[in-house]
Amino acid sequence: MDSNASLFRKILAGLLRFLRFLVLLAAAAGILMIARSVINTAVLMSYQRGHFSEIPENLLVYLRFGDNYVAPYNMGNIEYQLGNYDKAVFYYQQALVSKPPERDEECMIRVNLAYSMCHTIDWDNLDREDKEAVQEAMETLATARAFLTEHECASEPVGSDDGHYRDADLLKHDIDRMLEQLSQSQSDGGGGQ
Repeated sequence: MDSNASLFRKILAGLLRFLRFLVLLAAAAGILMIARSVINTAVLMSYQRGHFSEIPENLLVYLRFGDNYVAPYNMGNIEYQLGNYDKAVFYYQQALVSKPPERDEECMIRVNLAYSMCHTIDWDNLDREDKEAVQEAMETLATARAFLTEHECASEPVGSDDGHYRDADLLKHDIDRMLEQLSQSQSDGGGGQ
């Protein structure tokens, strides 16, 4: 009898320790979620005022709770505003990998990603006679376009504007026009605009 009671007490003590651990874990997760929300709100308020600070939001990229896409999306916006388009592309891709829950949110990320990709092309110094440089620009544009048409954010057929997200269709149309101009400059032997 004593051995059964002793075993029962040990099991009960172990269960109580495990329950305390779960309560502490839940409390820590709750505190982190609140901290994340407060930092995110502060970053958004600073962002709206034109103050782009990386440090608090950068922490959120590594402390992801809740909507995992939010922190990298916000970092992408900050890097875009700072003119760091390659970094913006990186963060927007991270936001997509984090699987935004809503289709509109995903399309918004795809549009910002495509804009950032377009800005990585140095249009002012693009030598239209340099076939390799033109080809690289065309590949960047084609990749940006592919991000827009994926998941039907923008419509696929050239000239069609019936995608799910209007901004994606507008940007896709602009990219199609840029691709056409670059293709024309290549077929003209360079020098065309």
